Amino acid sequence: MGDPLHSQPAVVIYGGTPSSPNINDAAIFAATNDGYLHAFDVTNGHELWAFIPQELLGDLNGMYSNSPTSPKHYELDGSIRILKYDINGDGIVDPAAGDRVIAYFGNGRGGSMYYAVDVTYKATPKFLWAIGPATTGLTGIGQTWSTPAITRVNVSGATQNSQKFVLVFGGGYDSAEEGTSYQTSDSSGNWVYMVDALHGTVLWSAGATGVTPGVESAKSGVVAHGSCDPERRCRSGYRWRRLCRPDVRRGHGGPAVAFRHL
Repeated sequence: MGDPLHSQPAVVIYGGTPSSPNINDAAIFAATNDGYLHAFDVTNGHELWAFIPQELLGDLNGMYSNSPTSPKHYELDGSIRILKYDINGDGIVDPAAGDRVIAYFGNGRGGSMYYAVDVTYKATPKFLWAIGPATTGLTGIGQTWSTPAITRVNVSGATQNSQKFVLVFGGGYDSAEEGTSYQTSDSSGNWVYMVDALHGTVLWSAGATGVTPGVESAKSGVVAHGSCDPERRCRSGYRWRRLCRPDVRRGHGGPAVAFRHL
């Protein structure tokens, strides 16, 4: 099993009753730098299953034969976020009633992809979608350091899932910043995105007027992390220690957004 260096695991409780959740009927989900999303039984630590995205399959042989002196290798290095859609709010996952549980995770330092896996049945996962630079509307994405925030937004004129669940995340990290010289421009990572949580389609993205693409001038750096609350005030951190809050008007999905530095 690879290392979960920067990835924070997630726990989902599935069974029990509304008054007494069964904490033993649960699973731990963890992403690791050998490219796998793992599910573990909380009672004994046994692995229930492991999933590796097809984009990472080609790296398996290289990791197997890797020299100990090689540079650190990253694959799935992002934290996991869980959408637990509980129709009646009883805390129990009941697929027959329409409950859903979906795990979202990204490459982190290992690449520029985000993934969604349906884990409504803890022992039988189902792949939902993968998005990245080749996805329409995500051409400016960098390394996916930003952990998606899950909320509900009704985007005007967009085709969305029935519950209006979306993921909001920052544009990530431009690997060109790894050098020792100052970068006067950034070719990726300087956007804020909103995608449909069920389908992975890009619903909205934003950057500053006159910057292509971008939320600021090059001196402000890269959007590296993002969070968003239900009041539609998203906060996006820059690598250069600045915080930006784009105010998205409720019910509107157009590009006109007010960016405020905090």
